[in-house]
Amino acid sequence: MNRLDVVRALGIAAPPRPEGTGYGQVVPEDFELLVAAVPEGAFAGAVLLERPAELPVRSLDAFTRATASRVEDMARALLGRERGPPLPLHPEPGGMVPWGRTSTDGVPLWDTTAPDPADWTTVVTDKDFQSWIDLPFSAPGGLPGRDA
Repeated sequence: MNRLDVVRALGIAAPPRPEGTGYGQVVPEDFELLVAAVPEGAFAGAVLLERPAELPVRSLDAFTRATASRVEDMARALLGRERGPPLPLHPEPGGMVPWGRTSTDGVPLWDTTAPDPADWTTVVTDKDFQSWIDLPFSAPGGLPGRDA
């Protein structure tokens, strides 16, 4: 399986892989390619992707600006229960970064502890931030370390 198999299986035309344009430098490349490939709305009826202002993403701070209030709400809800997330939240170093929202109002976040975005994995939490699930891939469009 390669990074665009999920997109192709859904019958969505996969965009060409741009070379030398900075894709994958700030956030995982498979996410950027997925955003470019799928129209606005929920991906596979289950995940609403964060839509960066431009591709490729040039700044993690700019990418997270739209989700900053969601991260603050998450931190506040966890502190209110005297709990914390399994990893710090962005903008803390290595902090988790939300990249979408599930159809049940859960939040998929990247675990950014690896220095290379290609090695980031996903942590998904439910709408109440009670359960946290680690997934071995960065975005729904691919698996880290697999070539197209």
